[in-house]
Amino acid sequence: MENFATEPVIKGAVISFAFFLIIGLMIGVVSSVTSLIPSFSLKSDDIELTKTYNYITELDTDKTLEVKKLANEKIDGVETNILLNGQEISTQNLEFVTDFDKVLSYLDLKYGDYSFDSWINGLLGGDNVKGEIEKLHDKLIHIEKKPKTKTIEQEITTTDSNGNTTTIKETITVKTLDVEITLTGFDEVIDNDELLSKSEKEQLKASEEVGAYTTRQAMKNPIKDTTQVTVTDRYAYRERNESKDFRHSIAIQEEANEQVIAVFGGKITSVTDSSVTIEKKDQKITYEGISSPSVKEGDSVLIGQDIATSQNTLSLAYEQKVKGKWEELNPAFYLPDVKYMYQTNYSLGSNVSGGAITGELINPPPMVTKWRSEVERVAKQYGLEDYVNVILAIIWEETGGDETYSPDIMQASESINGQVGGITDPIKSIEQGVKHFSNVLRSSKDNGVNELAAIQSYNYGVGFISWLQRNSKEYSFEAGVEFSKQQANGQKVTYNNPIAKEHGSFRYNYGNMFYTKLVTQHIKSSSGKIVELAQEEIESGTHAGGQRYWSWYGFNGRVEWCATFVSYVADKAGLIVDGKVPKHASCLAGVQWFTERGKYQLRSSGYTPKAGDLIYFDWSGGGTGGDHVAIVESVEGNTVHTIEGNSGDALARRTYSLSDSVISGYGQTN
Repeated sequence: MENFATEPVIKGAVISFAFFLIIGLMIGVVSSVTSLIPSFSLKSDDIELTKTYNYITELDTDKTLEVKKLANEKIDGVETNILLNGQEISTQNLEFVTDFDKVLSYLDLKYGDYSFDSWINGLLGGDNVKGEIEKLHDKLIHIEKKPKTKTIEQEITTTDSNGNTTTIKETITVKTLDVEITLTGFDEVIDNDELLSKSEKEQLKASEEVGAYTTRQAMKNPIKDTTQVTVTDRYAYRERNESKDFRHSIAIQEEANEQVIAVFGGKITSVTDSSVTIEKKDQKITYEGISSPSVKEGDSVLIGQDIATSQNTLSLAYEQKVKGKWEELNPAFYLPDVKYMYQTNYSLGSNVSGGAITGELINPPPMVTKWRSEVERVAKQYGLEDYVNVILAIIWEETGGDETYSPDIMQASESINGQVGGITDPIKSIEQGVKHFSNVLRSSKDNGVNELAAIQSYNYGVGFISWLQRNSKEYSFEAGVEFSKQQANGQKVTYNNPIAKEHGSFRYNYGNMFYTKLVTQHIKSSSGKIVELAQEEIESGTHAGGQRYWSWYGFNGRVEWCATFVSYVADKAGLIVDGKVPKHASCLAGVQWFTERGKYQLRSSGYTPKAGDLIYFDWSGGGTGGDHVAIVESVEGNTVHTIEGNSGDALARRTYSLSDSVISGYGQTN
């Protein structure tokens, strides 16, 4: 019995020893990691760090302004093209944003506790930190101006006194200026110029993982019960209205009526209906964009204490007192878990893969996406949940979402009374803009015209839809041009947006005939979806007889159903509502539709089809395209793979040689 009594005691002692040993090891590991944090945090003092950061953002802004100036500069006889990494872009929404976190960490790693103007032997040839930043920045964002010439063929039509017209073709030489922008990633620059050794790269990576600002992050998130601080507009230099501007605070994304708390304890030194300032010894934080403040001037507050509720955008400005003087600093350096919704932003030129209504936004800037929750709220009231991205794209095109440029971010005041400037609140702008879009969308549906007409009517007004209906027209770009020309009595104005280049860089002086193109360029095309949905259809069965498709189209009995299958899948993919594919039961009608829009490519032209294109056949080799239509699933070498309906009265996969004479041509859905 004694042996049974002592065994648990011995086991208990061993377990206790093991437990304390594990706890001790855990404490040792935590202590080791904690001791490493200061070595990975930036060493420069707060003033020098902010100076360096500010200069990086100033260089971003200077280059943004340089490119925009070049794009807008009118040089007689010279056509200017702006190219970013080989892709023509519009500068309308251009904004360069360097990865400043990596640049600051790199400078800290190479030059330690530097000051902004201190002398260094820069690896890139800079004599001081400022000069080294300039050389590094030029490698990250490099701009070259290249004068060139090109020859083009143009037609000249003349009319004599008898009314006879003569058209001649002539070849002319045109001068161009290509502004070539090369964006290179930070890591690629480091590797290309061998700026860091292997061990230094490992240190830089560790700094990113631990956090370069960890030792500075003594503040709490200003929004109660949230961990991440999402910055939609940064403390920085920036381009606004084609001039250099400086934002003295950060804007934080949050929902309205969230609880705002004190980021640190101190004394309330100022309170208004929309702002609160807290001071603590040599620190000062100012909140803008609050409502219902629960504190008054002279109150003492603790860190984390409720002080107000939020509006739609909360701004924070931070200052430290240095040698008796208040100095502005970047608030984001002192807040936990900061995420910037900022990146280099631009709009593509006329050869984009956008042009849809139903897809996702293409590379949207944070100044646009910060309004998503408000757009979703208002869109839901009108049953427009499927059109949120279209509405955001309208905001993007109208003002870039920048309420400091115009609080009427949807430029919706004209839809009230025809007057500009009547809306001074971005939320009111969204409410009126969504209401206006709802009206024109409903009108387009009631009048049986393509929904793309609703986007153009947001710019032209609902009268455009009535004009389409009276003239028995569907929406097309050409119809929009004709309407604008009539309203402007043929008066033209110069329009240098790249999207207008292929049309002669002009528009008629009524609205903007390119408006639908401008808005939908920001939305991904749905053409890839048609292949995915066609694959789902064939994998669900052969659907012999095609009733699923011809009955959907509206037929009461069986018809040749290859085109109705294509239309069915295109409709589910959003390509019909996007104006990318016609709803058609006749192959010849499909060929004609694509041909009229310049989107039909003959097999004989040598065009290589893309997944999602429609492929039209003439079994006799006559090139009419009137016998059969299918969806291109993929292309491998000289072989095109299709998914098609009514192939042996069923769904089937088929393959053809690209040179097969039975192929007439392709309808491009991009």
